Amino acid sequence: MGELRRTKTRHLAALSVLLCLFIARVLSQYIQWVWAVDFLPSFEAWHSSTLEYEVLLCSQGLIVAWCAMVIRWVKQGKVKATLGKARALLSFGAVYFVFMLSRLVASLSFAEEGSWFDHPLPSAFHLVLALFVLCYGHFHWIHRSQSS
Repeated sequence: MGELRRTKTRHLAALSVLLCLFIARVLSQYIQWVWAVDFLPSFEAWHSSTLEYEVLLCSQGLIVAWCAMVIRWVKQGKVKATLGKARALLSFGAVYFVFMLSRLVASLSFAEEGSWFDHPLPSAFHLVLALFVLCYGHFHWIHRSQSS
């Protein structure tokens, strides 16, 4: 039981760090939208313009809320870890990670200016979200036997 508690603590720490990184991204882009400070990348560097910024900001708020709820559920022990959830989360997280890593490589090497692939900063933060999903999937994988 002690080992499960330690892995739960590690997962909570990792999930919390990843959420803080994503919140820093959301706040940094918002600051650039409102005040445009010199020490942060420009607003355009944060945004691939696939979505209107207001829609993006709302979706980011929902993502932050979901991530915070996941952390709360894990912390309070309200997660029923199952093999099915583990497989689904790990599969989705892996596909998401590989796709965004490919987008990042394209943006840093051969992507044409003005394309969806030419923005490395959003791709990097999509990797943060993919890692969050993978970490949550790993939590399910490790703790699935506890629920059985």
